[in-house]
Amino acid sequence: MSALFDAIVVGSGPSGAWAADALVRGGAKTLLLDAGHVAPPSVDVPEEDFEALRRRDPDQRRYLLGDAFECVSFDNVRTGGQVTAPRRWVGALAPEATPIRSSTFRAMEGLAWGGLGAAWAAVAVPFDDHDLASAPLRRADLAEDLRAVCDRIGVSAGQDALTEALGDPGGLMPPLPSSPGTDAMLERYRRKQASLLGRGLVVGRPWLAALSEDRDGRRKHPLLDLDFYADVGRSVWRPPILLEALPELATERGLLVERFIQEADGVLRVEARATEGRRRRVFRTRRLILAAGALGSARIALRSLDPDASLPLACNRLRYAPCLDLRQLGRVHRGPRHSLSQALMLYRPPGQGAAVFAQVHAYRSLLLWKLVRESFLAARESRKLLLELNPAMTVLSMYQGHRPSDGQRLRLVDDVLHVDFPADPGADARAVANEDAFLALVRRLGWLPLRRVQAEAGASIHYAGTLAMSVDDRPLTTAPDGRLRGTSGVYVVDGSVLPELPAKPLTLTCMANARRVGRGVASGL
Repeated sequence: MSALFDAIVVGSGPSGAWAADALVRGGAKTLLLDAGHVAPPSVDVPEEDFEALRRRDPDQRRYLLGDAFECVSFDNVRTGGQVTAPRRWVGALAPEATPIRSSTFRAMEGLAWGGLGAAWAAVAVPFDDHDLASAPLRRADLAEDLRAVCDRIGVSAGQDALTEALGDPGGLMPPLPSSPGTDAMLERYRRKQASLLGRGLVVGRPWLAALSEDRDGRRKHPLLDLDFYADVGRSVWRPPILLEALPELATERGLLVERFIQEADGVLRVEARATEGRRRRVFRTRRLILAAGALGSARIALRSLDPDASLPLACNRLRYAPCLDLRQLGRVHRGPRHSLSQALMLYRPPGQGAAVFAQVHAYRSLLLWKLVRESFLAARESRKLLLELNPAMTVLSMYQGHRPSDGQRLRLVDDVLHVDFPADPGADARAVANEDAFLALVRRLGWLPLRRVQAEAGASIHYAGTLAMSVDDRPLTTAPDGRLRGTSGVYVVDGSVLPELPAKPLTLTCMANARRVGRGVASGL
């Protein structure tokens, strides 16, 4: 007979890590189950500035493009297309271990130790009541947990219009420095702030889960411009940092949880299989916390409760807009910097929530070569042109919210997850109108949008809605305390519980909610 745990957490990503932290600190005997794939041996990225590496490192191709040039693609902008060679391992195991079939949706799952958080871009912004309007949850319900999460992971942010709009949860650090071109744009925004705020545009320093000061054995950001290739000094927060600080937490890696069975005595039987070979394991627990992502948790719930059911799926719409700042032409931008978001933008029509959320990237080290293929010139000439334009170029990653339409659902077919995600013409038209209004305001800041590039459905890697939180007692939904209906001891803490997605990234809010639910489960035990 296997040991009986107070709680089992499935998934080591951001939500699973925070649920495990709350349970262990609440005194619960806790086991974390995860595929736990780790990085294979590869070339180390030297701890030097990006420009220095470009000038002197003969092995730079290995981490910039990959040994087999696996990061070079001439397809459309695809899901995971911005993942660099040193981080390809994060999603490498999933296509075979947890296959997804679809002709209309390209999903990405991470079976890595740390989940997709092992490669996230560290943008950490909270939801407000507009963003949570479809859920039986309010910002005030998360206030204590947001502050605790921000304080522990270290969120750098500015004291500006953006922080005022987002609402300071407390525990914020000073901002990281931005690129010279972004600084110039922020100064223009400050001069026009009253007018642009009245039209719904909010701009400010990015909220990043990256240290601007040394903290808890982690180093402040070294500003080497290598954020998408290396984790120097662990300055960018990732879930293993939290898990390693929990010596009381038991972990089992190399396992995929398939289903749970509620036994007569109220104990849950959790069945898992090895990611390699045919070995199967069974665990017993009083409470089960699903944090396997909106797709992974849905897969487990369907197998366990109703394999013939279908579930809704929300996914942020993502488009890119390269922009030119003509004032920066001919400038030379050197010196220390990071390659995470340089600024964040919110477009909020009066009386509404955020219609567009944009991340500003200055493309020096971050995959500049990918812009070559978008040029109308041949590769050699395009490269020369982009090198000259680079100081004046910015790329906006524009996200919009999504409420699943009736046909956008997932289901199990022969135990494999199938996703149907047909286009929604009405939603597409509204999205284009939002982008038109947003980019018109961007032009007032002196940035000239050159074109828009549509990413394929699924490319945002922001998924939600599959086990939506609701006050209505309906099958395969979750109660406000996170309990999965139809069960007495199963809880869900990842993006599955959000009925729809606002424009903002969901990771920080999911971490705070996971801590909230974990604390509730621990106190109930």
